[in-house]
Amino acid sequence: MPCRLSVAGQHETTGQIVSYWLEPADRIVKVNSLWDQFALANGGENRLLSSEIQGRRVFDFITGDQTRMYLEALLQHARFLNRSISRNYRCDSPTLKRFMSMSITPVTDGLLQLDHILLKCEPFEQPIAYRHEPDPQAQALPRCSVCTRLLIKGSWLSPEDAEILGLLTFSKPVPVTYRICPSCRRRQPGPQIKSLSNR
Repeated sequence: MPCRLSVAGQHETTGQIVSYWLEPADRIVKVNSLWDQFALANGGENRLLSSEIQGRRVFDFITGDQTRMYLEALLQHARFLNRSISRNYRCDSPTLKRFMSMSITPVTDGLLQLDHILLKCEPFEQPIAYRHEPDPQAQALPRCSVCTRLLIKGSWLSPEDAEILGLLTFSKPVPVTYRICPSCRRRQPGPQIKSLSNR
């Protein structure tokens, strides 16, 4: 059965594809018709509507150096090898675990199409909210931008496992910084260096 998230009259259904296109300098040149619906349903407000983001670099909207490097490696890999690459990830809302897949497909002349597909969603037993903490000196938990696991006492744990173990409560938004955990980093492509014959 399709899983639906109803927010402000909008519905999100498994199998839907939210897409955008990046030109060679990684500026967003186009989005598909579902972009604005998804942005509004997930608290993006007006600042993330298609009219506001087109023409800006995708990295303007990504938090954390490790996360930026992770996506940059995927984009470089797709362009250099001229073939699609895909990765599964989680993009949770406060009430739902959302399992998603991103595919990056070369189109032409360095243009890339990025498709994000909702594979399935499952409800949390209680809402879980996060707050990005930009101050590196503040008390905040590292959170993986790919799998959403949290680094607590030296171990990367899913938020639901951390709660079961009594290591975390979600009575108020959890302050976090964004990184890539070692498990997800191992799936990051290495840098692609063009040979002299290709220059």
